[in-house]
Amino acid sequence: MRQVFQTFLFQLVSILIFGTLYWIYNEDFSLNIKNKKKNDLKILDCFFTSVTVQAGVGYSILNPETNRAVALLMAQQLIMVFANILMLYLFSMHLLSKRK
Repeated sequence: MRQVFQTFLFQLVSILIFGTLYWIYNEDFSLNIKNKKKNDLKILDCFFTSVTVQAGVGYSILNPETNRAVALLMAQQLIMVFANILMLYLFSMHLLSKRK
């Protein structure tokens, strides 16, 4: 149960950190919504993108416009992928240890 809580906390902290970074660098993003201008970007849009990236959904309402924005999105995606790989590894090791 402790590992589940730690994983949840890690995911939540990652969402908060990247959502904040997307908001700080909001001039590097544009909205992927019809009839919306770049300056219509709200903090909720940044956290929505962070949640969808961290969940692995892949849907984003933010379009990266600079290399920095692309790097931020890629960093969060890589963290999400490595965290999932680690969790699968730990889960499989747990199942293997129960078999013995």
